[in-house]
Amino acid sequence: MRKTVQITVLVIIGLVFITGCGFQENKQQEVKPKKLVVLLYDISKSNDKYAILLESHLKKLFARIAFDGGGKFYSYLIQSNSIEQEGFEYIIPSFDTLQLMGNPYQIKNRAKKNAETLKHYKESVSQFITVSKKELLKHKNEQFTDLQNAIQLAKVTLNQSIYKDWSKTLIIISDCKNDLPPTDGEDKMKPVDLTSKVVLVRPTRTEYITGTPLIITNSINDALKNL
Repeated sequence: MRKTVQITVLVIIGLVFITGCGFQENKQQEVKPKKLVVLLYDISKSNDKYAILLESHLKKLFARIAFDGGGKFYSYLIQSNSIEQEGFEYIIPSFDTLQLMGNPYQIKNRAKKNAETLKHYKESVSQFITVSKKELLKHKNEQFTDLQNAIQLAKVTLNQSIYKDWSKTLIIISDCKNDLPPTDGEDKMKPVDLTSKVVLVRPTRTEYITGTPLIITNSINDALKNL
């Protein structure tokens, strides 16, 4: 009888171990690549009536990255001389909530962990907004639109080898009219070949970007849904 009990216990332990291994395997399969999002924001006078970046957009952008594996955010302004800027970058941590399943004790414990995660998330997004809005929420009063150099800055960022295995998206909020100083008027621009996902918000021209299908939207909110 004792031998039968021992065998039964061993079988149960074995099943638990196999189930646990399967769970771990599934968890590994669910791991998504980190996200790299590069944003180009046009602050020239030529599109000062529409496609205005708001704090609410920054919150949505943070959430789209944070709850999908985390990653990094870069932004550059499209301005009169776009090459003369440092750019803004921010690491966005990954957040994940647990399903409320199991026995009452497990459900209570998971709910507690979820509450802690959401508290940490709110603190993190608040820090991100404080810093990013100072860098990005600018008045659209630049005389010229140096799209050419802004896209080159974005391309260098997207092509860095450290992001080789990341999911990469470039968002351009601009009418995409390349207007370089010293005189007003659209200037010709050589096409830039990109391999990442590219989302354009309210463009009037698209031939400047080649090498990848373009996603064109009428609003910043729609653009963020493509992350």
